[in-house]
Amino acid sequence: MRSYFLGLLVCVFVAGCVEVTQAPPPEKASTNSQTRIFRSADDGLARYRSMSRKMEPQIERICRSFHPDQSRKFCDYQFKEITDIRQPANAFLSLDNQGRPVITFTVNLLRSMANDDEIAFVIGHEAGHQIAAHIYKARESTAAGSLAGAVMAGILGANTQTGADLGAFVGRRAYSKEWEFEADTIGAHIAYRAGYSPIKGIGYFRRNETGSSAFLATHPPSRERIRVVEKTYNKIIQSGGTAPIRW
Repeated sequence: MRSYFLGLLVCVFVAGCVEVTQAPPPEKASTNSQTRIFRSADDGLARYRSMSRKMEPQIERICRSFHPDQSRKFCDYQFKEITDIRQPANAFLSLDNQGRPVITFTVNLLRSMANDDEIAFVIGHEAGHQIAAHIYKARESTAAGSLAGAVMAGILGANTQTGADLGAFVGRRAYSKEWEFEADTIGAHIAYRAGYSPIKGIGYFRRNETGSSAFLATHPPSRERIRVVEKTYNKIIQSGGTAPIRW
């Protein structure tokens, strides 16, 4: 009987969250680790460090243009890397203990990137999550999902803590793919303004089919992300490179 109620809870909650919850960001910008190696670890790390220093001032200016009322730390980007070769290819945005955005690349992602355009695009993508305030909206979505799940579980006679946990899980994931598209759009603009090609920058997606069309998947399929970036790039070119950043 309990499993029946929990199953019903899942169906009801998932159906409802499309209308009542906001889109949470992905916790990590995951990538497929099964890629060809294009460069050495030392070269990848050196290029990432050099490019992050080059792109940081521009990224912070763009961020502050959208968040003039936030404290300076909101757009005070930090850049880190994980050099453990046992970690899969990955890049993600987090916040440090001072509330500053931190962009982190694993060395295996850097080793699998064919050119600087790909590194630039991913830096822009992760920076875009902060510009779009995804982490903060995710917290709201998770809290709302947890509350809704607990209430629904109570109504159905199921364990409220289980319902809260389930609600939080769905709240975190329900719209994460939409947020990836937003970060891809912003990332294309950032890469272009930094002097890199967003089209070359999505080469990683062309080589690796990642993501899923499943409702609770955190990332959309690569082919869909490629279309978003191509559309954004076309708008940039048609505007003579002056298209405003919108997502």
